[in-house]
Amino acid sequence: MCFILIVSCMVTRAIWIEPLLNMTLSTTVNALSRVQSIFPALKTIYSDRGTNFIGARREISEGKELWNREQINDKLYEKNIEWQLGPANCGHYGGMWERMVAIVKDSLKASMRNKSLTFDEFETLVYAIAAAVNKRPITAVSDDPLDCSALSPSNFLYPYMNNTTGTNIYPPIPLSGAQTRERWNEIQQILDEWWRIWQSNYLLEQRKRKKWTKKTKPLEAGTIVIVVDPILPRERWRLSRVKEAVVSRDNVTRNYILSDSFGNEFHRNITGLVPLELDDGISKNELSK
Repeated sequence: MCFILIVSCMVTRAIWIEPLLNMTLSTTVNALSRVQSIFPALKTIYSDRGTNFIGARREISEGKELWNREQINDKLYEKNIEWQLGPANCGHYGGMWERMVAIVKDSLKASMRNKSLTFDEFETLVYAIAAAVNKRPITAVSDDPLDCSALSPSNFLYPYMNNTTGTNIYPPIPLSGAQTRERWNEIQQILDEWWRIWQSNYLLEQRKRKKWTKKTKPLEAGTIVIVVDPILPRERWRLSRVKEAVVSRDNVTRNYILSDSFGNEFHRNITGLVPLELDDGISKNELSK
């Protein structure tokens, strides 16, 4: 049995998944130390009141007191992490990060059903999942009608690197490595199944957000949207820009004329269009008002 610690950035909306052998106090503290080593800008942690989190916070606090007594270099104090726990019995406190954690976790559980991986293989799988989630489009780049590109969390994490992951890398294996190839292919199959489930749940969640924020008016012209396309390969997103709303005879907008980066125009029903995570169907012109 394995566990995962899912960390979500409140600014870039990026996530990180840390695989755990158990959920003991020491394992949780070590996992958080690894997260801070990878993301040294980490300053504040928000979490629910899980018993392992409370214990980890207490141990870190006691450790800081010991460091103070021993007068360790002042630079160490600058890296202290502030830990804020949510109210007791208040599951909705997490808001944004709780929903992302739930979608990733539920999709992983569904894709892993009746499958068995070693810890090393499981670690490879969850890192690939984190990379895939961080490539999701979250906000438009510009107002250029022919520019349908969008920023993803990966653009903020790795601004000087191409958005590639290890999911398409096939290691050099000798002909005698049939078993290794079989295990690798199994991980890829789990990833494909996870992507199918996660993408469906994620897009459904984005549609629900419009109801939460009461933004039910038609999409604005110029808004970049995700065009639902189930046949696209893993980690690919089809983005287009709304050109015009088509009003039906009953004065309800159900269809839109879209254009892509090549200038092609096509029609789509609202059920197949999803606003970007941070834009939520509001055009750049509206945001600037």
